[in-house]
Amino acid sequence: MGGAIWAGHDLLDLCDEKGLIIWHDLLFACSKYPADDLEFYNLVKNEVTWGVREFSTHPSLAVWCGNNENELGTFDWGWDKFGKVMPDYVLYHHTIPIIMLEEDPSRPYCQVLHFLRGI
Repeated sequence: MGGAIWAGHDLLDLCDEKGLIIWHDLLFACSKYPADDLEFYNLVKNEVTWGVREFSTHPSLAVWCGNNENELGTFDWGWDKFGKVMPDYVLYHHTIPIIMLEEDPSRPYCQVLHFLRGI
């Protein structure tokens, strides 16, 4: 699931029933996010914590993913040439992994760059 929306219980219930598995992206896609802004950072922490608590009861949910293409933007799309470089790095590599370990340690949390590049 992606597209900056939560999958929702209706879809996950259907996947549970049919035996389908879901890779669920968190609500980040193709942008630099201002995690260096404390208000935004706290909103992200609250949103991710809520979403994991809300949907992690579904057996169809197999993997959480935290940075849908955002780091690829830096390394492959030239995002390092303007503005702050990787202002959201702390979210994907520190904050969200901690939330996942606390809230849903039974599932992997995948960081797309590492997955795609085999790091």
